[in-house]
Amino acid sequence: MAFGEIYELHFDRIYRYVFNQVRIHTETQDIVSETFLKALRAIDSYTPSDKPFIAWLYSIARNCTIDYYRRSRREIIIDNLTWGDKESPLNGVEEKELIEQALKNLTTEQQAVLRMHYLEDMKFKDIAVAVNKTEGAVKALALRALNRLRLVMAEEEVSYGV
Repeated sequence: MAFGEIYELHFDRIYRYVFNQVRIHTETQDIVSETFLKALRAIDSYTPSDKPFIAWLYSIARNCTIDYYRRSRREIIIDNLTWGDKESPLNGVEEKELIEQALKNLTTEQQAVLRMHYLEDMKFKDIAVAVNKTEGAVKALALRALNRLRLVMAEEEVSYGV
């Protein structure tokens, strides 16, 4: 398979993944371009027995995004994250702001795992490969992150008078 075909096959998923973190199209385009350029340069080092190709691409995209934030010192904003099936007493804007504030209490790694699982619909086993951890470690990381988010959001709702 030619690299152009690989690019076409995986571009949308990688773009969505990066955009959900960066939220700026031009920056996303730069990071996705850098991701595929790094993948092209390192394609000889990829072996199919190591991990699925898409997981390998996600790990490159994750590292490129982290590099972007290190360079720009911007904060990661996650959008469209919903919690449970309970109706929220907050309107959409307030809830989005509450989630964004709560996410700042998580590590970059916790944010990435939640983003991959809930926004990108990745399975824990694929996330484990992308972040170079065991599946059990990723599940534990996600559970701790969700528990921390729930705690922080409950505290924030009280402070908002909800």
